[in-house]
Parts: sequence; structure tokens; C-alpha cells
Amino acid sequence: MKIEKGQHQEIFLNTLLALVAAGILFASNFFVSTRIILSVIAVSFTAAIFLLKCENSLTFIPFCIIFFMLGIIRYQAVEILPESDISNFAGSQISITGTIIEQPRVQLKDNGDYSVRYVVDVESVTKSQKEILVTGGIVINTSYDVLEKVPTALIGYKISAYGTVRTPKNYNNPGQLDIVTMLKSDGITARLSTGKRGVEVEYVEGSFWTKFLRLMAAIREHYKESMRQVMSNEDAAAIFAMLFGGYEGLKPELTESFVTTGIVHILSVSGSHGLYLQNI
Repeated sequence: MKIEKGQHQEIFLNTLLALVAAGILFASNFFVSTRIILSVIAVSFTAAIFLLKCENSLTFIPFCIIFFMLGIIRYQAVEILPESDISNFAGSQISITGTIIEQPRVQLKDNGDYSVRYVVDVESVTKSQKEILVTGGIVINTSYDVLEKVPTALIGYKISAYGTVRTPKNYNNPGQLDIVTMLKSDGITARLSTGKRGVEVEYVEGSFWTKFLRLMAAIREHYKESMRQVMSNEDAAAIFAMLFGGYEGLKPELTESFVTTGIVHILSVSGSHGLYLQNI
């Protein structure tokens, strides 16, 4: 059977993607130093240029090596955190300051209180009256007894909170999502609960990009409310989750069905950590 040119390109692309996955798998079991990674990539890139000039049929080999090393880089970039990462303060009671990077989620709890969840890019912490610059993402959970007390907060606003820093945890249920790794891949490495102390929010006008993100969040909320007006809350939540991602309003058994059937990624589209964050 003759293989067309387009099929060659598809096979080559699939091979490179498979090599990235192989690199990730390799790095999950073996550590490779940055010096070795950069050296191998440099040698492979030089070899690729030389073989291309010679029009050698073995040109694909150095490219395969480079993509394998990129898989290693991707895994280690997630797993090996810098000393300044917020997760290094786990167990400490501190004040944190950062920027809200997702639209806050407000949910009515069974006891009548309102829980609010913020996803924050941390900028600094204050410990023992000393301010320390830090990096990384954190999830802040707080609660209010009445909705009117919930502060107005949008993407790009500054936020300050006080509490004990914890790290996300998996529940070790066979077949369930590896929530910790998924959050790490999005830069979220810690969590903090303020109880009913609440948070302090500071208005920030924001850049053009920040305003665009706020607009997108507003459009999501508009569609969610429009769906609720024409169908039950459960149906609206399910359809909205498949269109825009998230888990708000979904019945636990429905979420479990998504996980069991292997299509849970539908609920975790780019920009929505909702499915993961409900468990931390």
C-alpha cells in the first residue's frame, strides 16, 4: 500500500507527540539534570541542521530526541518547584497578597452560609512581620453568613488573606483524577482557608488583557443565567459544563459518571479549574 505525503507528515507528527508523552513518563521515574537536558538538545539541534543540509534521510532522529527531551522538561517544570513557591510555606499561618486570576465562585452551602473561592497568583507573604516575595498559585476559600458581605471581586483585583497554607491532596481513589498533578500543571500548588475572617479586596483597573478576561467571564455568567431561565438548574448546569467547563450545579453522581466513562476532560476546558478545585 502506497503511503501519501500527507500520511507521512501525520505519522511523523504522531511520533513526535508520542515521544513527548514518553519523555513525561520517563521523567516521572528518573530525574535528569538541566545540564544534561540542555546538552542533549543542543547536540541534537546541531545534528539536525547538519543532516538537513546534507539532505540525509536520518534527519528525523535528532528531532525525535529533542521532543523526547521536551517531554522531560514539561514534567520537571511541573514537579520541581522553585524555593520561592507558596507551597514551601505549607503548615504556616501567614498573610498573603496576590492577584485574582479567575472569576470568584460563590456557592450557597447547606447551613445557609455563602462560600467563596478565589484562584490567586501569589505575589508576597508576611510571616513574623517580615514580607517575603513568593511565586505560585493558591486557592483561597472563605465564607460569609450573608451574601451582602461578599466583596465585589473581578479578575485582576488585588486580594489579601490570612490563614494556614495547605497543599492540595488526592483521595487515592482508584480510577479517579490525579488532582494534585492537574493543579500543578496549571501552576496551583497550595490552598488556604480563612474561615469567616474573609478577605480584603482592592480594586485594580487592569490592562487590556485583564479587561478582556473579565469580559469573557461576564459572557459565561450571562449564558449560565440565560440557561437557568429556560430549563431546570440541573440541566442548565450539565449543558453549561459541557460548553464552557466547570462543575457548578452538577450532581455528584453525574460528575462521577464523567470520570468513570473517561470524558471528564469535557468539564475541564482551558481556564476552568472547577472540577479539580471542588476536591481541595
